[in-house]
Amino acid sequence: MRTSSFALAVARALGLGLLMACAGGDALTPGDVSRVLVTYSGERSGVFDASGRPASGTLNFITRGNYAAAVSYGATTRAGTFSIIANDDAGAPYGNMLLLSFIPAHTGTYPLPTAVNGALLFGVNWQAPSFGEDSFYSIDDGQVTVTSYTPARVQGTFTGTATRYQFNPNPVALGTIHVNGKFNAAFDDVVAIKLRCYLFAC
Repeated sequence: MRTSSFALAVARALGLGLLMACAGGDALTPGDVSRVLVTYSGERSGVFDASGRPASGTLNFITRGNYAAAVSYGATTRAGTFSIIANDDAGAPYGNMLLLSFIPAHTGTYPLPTAVNGALLFGVNWQAPSFGEDSFYSIDDGQVTVTSYTPARVQGTFTGTATRYQFNPNPVALGTIHVNGKFNAAFDDVVAIKLRCYLFAC
């Protein structure tokens, strides 16, 4: 069942330390708009390009759309870290999502997956009662570099190898892609309130 595979994917991202990072920098962001740009190659190739602010939907959740945002953990069990959550709208009802979690909240370079967790999901179905995805990639190897960090915005780059897993019910590795990305994202209360505690431990 697709929804249970997503739940297992998120549990794996939390428990087993998957890579999570985004992109930042030069001419990446027009004005103050958040943006995440990722290129990937290997068993599948393409570009992940997400920008804008997420809109809150019904049932305390985020509507389908194109957006990128940083999420601070503040006074939680993950204090001192932040996440990047981005969705590249691929046409109703689908999106491709990048989840980068628990990045240290200051500049520096951090190894994956020991310091940062992350995953790239293709074909997320936003019309399902819960998430379901066609392909789940755990970013298992690489590094994230935070080049700029302020209370309002974070920028950086990342590179790594992501492994595609199928869950039935245990994870089975099927193939890999190489990912390179940049993020320049504003911290966003909508994501923090509506999505953070659903996807990640608070």
